[in-house]
Amino acid sequence: MSYVDPNATMTAHWLQSGIGPREAAAKLQPACGDVELSEETIQELEVKWRRERNAAHIVYGILGGPWNRLAGFDCKDVESPADHTKIVRYLAAVTGDQFAVDDVMQTIEPNGDLTLALTHQGNPYSFTVRDHGRWCNVPDTLDGLNGILERLGLTERFIELYTGGGGAGIVAFVRPDKFLPVARELGIRLESASDA
Repeated sequence: MSYVDPNATMTAHWLQSGIGPREAAAKLQPACGDVELSEETIQELEVKWRRERNAAHIVYGILGGPWNRLAGFDCKDVESPADHTKIVRYLAAVTGDQFAVDDVMQTIEPNGDLTLALTHQGNPYSFTVRDHGRWCNVPDTLDGLNGILERLGLTERFIELYTGGGGAGIVAFVRPDKFLPVARELGIRLESASDA
């Protein structure tokens, strides 16, 4: 079976469907706090689209630009077990003031699992992730953080975008009820089947 580049597939879909940055931003807006992008930002993305024809870069520009709803990080650490506290901090940074995190700590449990403990607005929270050695366990970390967001009554969740491997993680902070249908419509591939 041959490899199919998901970005090339998404870009081809956009070209065939007449989708561009303006349309993509309008579709993604409800999932990202319903804040409009400025006309200047849209025009910059349109210039980039005409120059590169790379739909993934446009999506990253929309989500990570003025909305600041995108976190990127390296999933491989020099230490074993990998330090998941850095990922928690990166992710919390793209939530604005909604999920300010203090005092993130990671401990190793007797069974080898890792416990991540943090505080948000003075309240303690913790969850467990399975140890993957030098690789961060992104799915367990997102599940733990999304569980906390649910308990807090927030509508947004962390959703991992597909990167094709290579050790990078890219996560969007969005409303899943609004984002998932648009992701399918725009051809944005997600990392795990549970996100689809």
